[in-house]
Amino acid sequence: MKSMTLRSCTARVLALLTLSMAALCPAAEWKAVDGTKIPVPPTEHPRLYLRASEAAQMKSRLEDPSLKGAVASLRAQAKTSAQAGVEWNAIQYLATRD
Repeated sequence: MKSMTLRSCTARVLALLTLSMAALCPAAEWKAVDGTKIPVPPTEHPRLYLRASEAAQMKSRLEDPSLKGAVASLRAQAKTSAQAGVEWNAIQYLATRD
């Protein structure tokens, strides 16, 4: 198995978390702008990657058995890279608010 880079591992965890949360989100509202349909952004913050209700589920998502390997990889990389450490701390803050 090829070793994953920090960026690809982080991207994979975020993608898995996003996909697993997508099933819980209501359908997006869409509007037409110059003949192109675009999603209407939610009014609440944060909204870049997840919403407050999804952030509240972060701890249980990190404990999901299907993410165990990716989470362990992120945790290990956080010990060897400043960037990975900041990313891991951000994920931990979302999960624990500590």
